Amino acid sequence: MKQIKVVARGTPSEETPNNAMTNGIINVSFNEPLTIEAGSRIALDKFYCHLTAVNTNIDDFRKYPDLAIEMSSLNLESFDSDKRGRRNVVSYFIASQYDPDEQDKGGFMYEAKFPAYLDINNEMDIDVGTIVFRVVNIKTNLALEADYVSFNLLIN
Repeated sequence: MKQIKVVARGTPSEETPNNAMTNGIINVSFNEPLTIEAGSRIALDKFYCHLTAVNTNIDDFRKYPDLAIEMSSLNLESFDSDKRGRRNVVSYFIASQYDPDEQDKGGFMYEAKFPAYLDINNEMDIDVGTIVFRVVNIKTNLALEADYVSFNLLIN
């Protein structure tokens, strides 16, 4: 099993020089190509984000924190009933407030007790140098604007 840890900030930092979010899009580059074996599956394990009131109305987000992680780099066997077709979504999930007592109340997280795996539509091994992600608010279908996003993906 392989684990991909994605960490991105709204602006580049020493911790995440190559993983800055630009208009909600996160490009993750690997030093060495990631090999994904034929017939692999992928699942979301953990998610964390930190919002600020400057970017997002946190009270509105708290009422409807339904999110999706899209991955445009690989074809996934996922289906969207609203679009009535395939959509490259790794996972749909509901983020809950990380620490309700936190003064700015901007931290949200999700942890899968039982990760739901999706098939990656690859009949042969593939080497991937970059993966492109977008975290989307399902209510608005807009990219999530956050100061910080972190999530773990499992490939089996």
